[in-house]
Amino acid sequence: MVAVIEVGDITRHLDRRSILRNETSYSVAERQTNWHDGKPHLALLLDENNTVRWLGRAQGRKRVSDRERRVDITEIKEVPSFSLEAIRGQLPKKFQASLEFGLLSDAASREALKALNSMFPELSDLIRQLSRPRSLTLPRGNRGLALNEQRDGTGLVLEMAGIGREPLESGASISDDQPSFLAGIEGRHVSEESLIDYDVARLPGLVESFSYHVDWRVFGNKQRKVLILNANMEPLENTLGVDVLYYNQTFKSFVLVQYKRMTREDSPDGEKKLWYRPDKHLAGELDRMQKVDELYGNHPGNFRLFSQAC
Repeated sequence: MVAVIEVGDITRHLDRRSILRNETSYSVAERQTNWHDGKPHLALLLDENNTVRWLGRAQGRKRVSDRERRVDITEIKEVPSFSLEAIRGQLPKKFQASLEFGLLSDAASREALKALNSMFPELSDLIRQLSRPRSLTLPRGNRGLALNEQRDGTGLVLEMAGIGREPLESGASISDDQPSFLAGIEGRHVSEESLIDYDVARLPGLVESFSYHVDWRVFGNKQRKVLILNANMEPLENTLGVDVLYYNQTFKSFVLVQYKRMTREDSPDGEKKLWYRPDKHLAGELDRMQKVDELYGNHPGNFRLFSQAC
């Protein structure tokens, strides 16, 4: 089903929350008796001007008064702004009056989803994701209990990490021969750029501090300082052949890294294994890296696992 919820200007709230967790969330009190079933619904979120600025996933929770129930809105995503009138104009006449605040009927929801997909085809994947069913169907008996305990434990770990349980709802499945809950988590494509962005933003054991250069990240503690540069798609990659540079200021030592994302494919023995298939850029990148090592490599030290930089 589809819900229309007025939330006002939640931009600052979401910006603050996004620092702590990947999935933004917000809660409101709704005077709706049909929120009691706990089912999730696609939510059209209106700002103070009654303009839809965000889509989310709304789910009724516990009662907060005799007439109101808390509604949690998760997975909030900003979308191109549009008015309710714009959607109302796309609905059949008998459903136009049904597009109002609160939960829409099943029939009105179906028509609203058709209108949204027609108006914003680029949002069809997001709309489908936010409209997905709530939960998995677990097997009966002890096996179902064990899978449910595994799911709950995994969700608790994700909440402690500040991620939230939403990935378990959106990317998991249960089959009859599944050995564990985690075995049903769907894999997804991650680009090389995303992997690099993730890695340069963290260095375990060291704390990030202010940098005067926008392209360098600085990590350190009282004894050590390390600078990290993301050179991917930058002129420096064309010069050195690498994606990421680490500079250990304490030892005046560089480590230069070239990233290659592997893919899981069928191998001749019938098993899925990780592969990397060289592209047209690899030979040139390796040649540039070897030239760097010829010029500046072979400086052994007891803090190095490898004497060369690349």
